[in-house]
Amino acid sequence: MKLTPVILSIGTLIFWAIGLMGQNAKPLDLSNPGALTPAEEKKTFKLASGFKIELAASEPTIIDPVALAEDEQGRLFVTKAGCLSLK
Repeated sequence: MKLTPVILSIGTLIFWAIGLMGQNAKPLDLSNPGALTPAEEKKTFKLASGFKIELAASEPTIIDPVALAEDEQGRLFVTKAGCLSLK
């Protein structure tokens, strides 16, 4: 008795059922109408006593930041992405 056709049939039914389950998924809402301003965002932070938070940079000054680094003198360096055009 060969089980290969049975296993393939069961596997096909499982993948078909999983595909149908995804049909009812709601599309992601990628718009962000509720974005906060830097001042509003600052109010959402909870800091321990003795600490403070300051805005160093924000969009549109820096678009798509990838990495941040601070040197010994306290200067902040930012690497950003999305500036390269491959045309």
